[in-house]
Amino acid sequence: MVMTGLSGAPAPMGDCALVEAQGIEIALTSVRNQAINMDLFTQLGCNLAAKRIVVVKSAQHFHASFSKVARHIIYVGGKGVATPDWKTLTYRNIRLPKWPL
Repeated sequence: MVMTGLSGAPAPMGDCALVEAQGIEIALTSVRNQAINMDLFTQLGCNLAAKRIVVVKSAQHFHASFSKVARHIIYVGGKGVATPDWKTLTYRNIRLPKWPL
């Protein structure tokens, strides 16, 4: 399967499937990539506009596409370099001050 990627370029996603577990639909892909465009889900038959909650693993690239159907967007960060809260990171080899720190 191919998802619409950044700037409209095709983004290969490999073999994909939409599975359901305990009433939750989950899109599975064989190629690791961020969920950039809603067509990743709609090609699998998932109607995002009918969902109360949609969760994607993506830093920011999802916003342009998913904000068209989202009433609210909530960012959740995990531990590590991909966190949106830079204050939680330990900097050891950096000369300060440096923007945006």
